[in-house]
Amino acid sequence: MRELKRIARADDAVWIGVVRMAHGKEADRDHQLGWRGRVVVHLEWTDLKRRVVAGAMKAQETDGGVPSSIEMAKRAGQFRTLTLRELHDMKSFRRTEHYRACFVPFGITDRLWCVFPVNEDCEVAYILDRCGGRRFSTREKNAVASLLRPIRWFHRRTMLFHGVTLGDARLRPGEIRLLSRLLSPRTEKEIAEDLGLAPTTTRTYIKQLYAKFGVRGRAGLASLWLGHPG
Repeated sequence: MRELKRIARADDAVWIGVVRMAHGKEADRDHQLGWRGRVVVHLEWTDLKRRVVAGAMKAQETDGGVPSSIEMAKRAGQFRTLTLRELHDMKSFRRTEHYRACFVPFGITDRLWCVFPVNEDCEVAYILDRCGGRRFSTREKNAVASLLRPIRWFHRRTMLFHGVTLGDARLRPGEIRLLSRLLSPRTEKEIAEDLGLAPTTTRTYIKQLYAKFGVRGRAGLASLWLGHPG
């Protein structure tokens, strides 16, 4: 994210794990076509950013939804890189509550989205913001796309790491720590020592994690991580 920020000369960078929570007629009736941002990671967090993110996550469930998320949902399933003015009619967008709540407090004058479909139900979205009247150039937009498009394996792994590919079953911090160790050569006894847990407790947590991912053991987890589910 720091490298993306540097390349695009952006003022902020955000990573979002997006999941399709509804399909078919249910998705057609949904204001965001069934898509929801489940995990948001800012490169540098502040209290204001946390409040704004919490408000935006809540707004996803309202009748109107989030304008940018709605527009992105219409384009789901394809790799896309779009600037603020390519996604929205600015005259109308500036009248939305989303613009007043999420753009005005930070002085954002341009935004660049780069979205990568990991599978039919999951997407990774990188967002880069500019403030102070500056806009992203076509060259900067293409540079970001060129960097992110070839690394499908990386997008898949970041989604798995955050537990976003499991839909609504987001991984807890303790489960993320456990996952990283299960994907290493460490034994279960060593993992228990690392985490300061009893071996029996660790084994219980491991079984619960396997169940979340729908695998039977470490081999299945590693296969899923590498993109070759059995």
